[in-house]
Amino acid sequence: PYTNPTLRSAMEQARAAGMPKDTIERAVARARGAAEDEALLTREYEAYGPGGSAFLIQAVPDNANRTTQEVKAILAEFGWKLATAGSVAWLFERRIVAEFPGENEATALALIDAGAEDVRAHGGQCLALATPDEFGAFQRAAAERGLTPAAIRFAALPKNAVSPGPEDRTRAAALAEALDGHADVTAVWTNIAGDEFK
Repeated sequence: PYTNPTLRSAMEQARAAGMPKDTIERAVARARGAAEDEALLTREYEAYGPGGSAFLIQAVPDNANRTTQEVKAILAEFGWKLATAGSVAWLFERRIVAEFPGENEATALALIDAGAEDVRAHGGQCLALATPDEFGAFQRAAAERGLTPAAIRFAALPKNAVSPGPEDRTRAAALAEALDGHADVTAVWTNIAGDEFK
């Protein structure tokens, strides 16, 4: 976890959710063994849609060929197709989002002092953004100020959000819901304005 920001974040999120240490360690050991067998590797799928909307879909398949075909089928059902690898990913920046209770100015200033790249109010919380490489130092500095995140998650934030028309937005929302319902899909990010922190 000290050299792998993805693993560190996942472990911190599990701890924040109250998962016992032994359970976390067993999950890491199981995933390490699976990775050595070339299973449970994260895959990303990219797709473009109407109105300039773009989707970045993260999955952890146990059978990559099956999952790819099923993701293609979901996209096709909504009239979308997979995009060429890299053609969508560059539209997003990888960040870790830490959610802190309340959205008062004092908390926001303390998080900025702790080294947050950005702090945003959302849904009654202060969301602190940090790059994966800088998150460990930020979290330690926040803890020194008495701030503990209620949740931690990875996010792919759009560099430039788009605002498609109402019909296209509705179709994109339905597609996102269908993709999110797939057993192997772990996250769906879009560049549609207002969806950044879903």
